Amino acid sequence: SEEVGIHLSYLYNKRKEYKLNGVAAGISYNPTFAPDLRVIAEYDSKDFALGATYLLFNHLHMQVELQRMKYFTGGLAYKIYLK
Repeated sequence: SEEVGIHLSYLYNKRKEYKLNGVAAGISYNPTFAPDLRVIAEYDSKDFALGATYLLFNHLHMQVELQRMKYFTGGLAYKIYLK
């Protein structure tokens, strides 16, 4: 089934080089046509990011993100089920 998630928080710190003070929010979306896909958009009180994760073969997570809407990052994670 289709799923939408929303989160909202307030960030506060005393860092001088990268202050993240203010409201942070995000939304995630799992479409019914691709249940192993999750698309995520976030705002961290300073910058926006857009990303996605996809679960392949029930174990391998592929992750991509566009940080600050201009820096690409990605990764792989292997999911181990304990039961």
